[in-house]
Amino acid sequence: MPSRTNEDKIEELTKLCATFITQIEALQGSIKGMVSDNSDVQKAVGELKTTSAVITQQIIELKAWKDSVGSLTEVHTKNALLQKECEDLRKWQEDEKKRRETWGSRLWMVIPPILAVVLGYFLGKAK
Repeated sequence: MPSRTNEDKIEELTKLCATFITQIEALQGSIKGMVSDNSDVQKAVGELKTTSAVITQQIIELKAWKDSVGSLTEVHTKNALLQKECEDLRKWQEDEKKRRETWGSRLWMVIPPILAVVLGYFLGKAK
């Protein structure tokens, strides 16, 4: 095998350099894409941190609200007591209405005899 000449070696090196340059350009494009993807990821992570902070704050507020309201059993008990009081007030209101109606009808039952006595007295005195 004959030895290679300098021109052959230079030509081979030129081909290798062209291949390396193509590969380097492809790598640079990939790196730029990764950098832009990284900024998107960082933006998404920032949004997640913000959302997480908001959710944490809402959980704290809900716990405080729950503590101020009390347990559900307490709320149900208070609700049942209030409903019972409302029923009692409605019953009392109905009883008062019936009592007033009864009192009114009794008054009307007493008025005619009293009116008759008064009219009889004045008519008797006028004679």
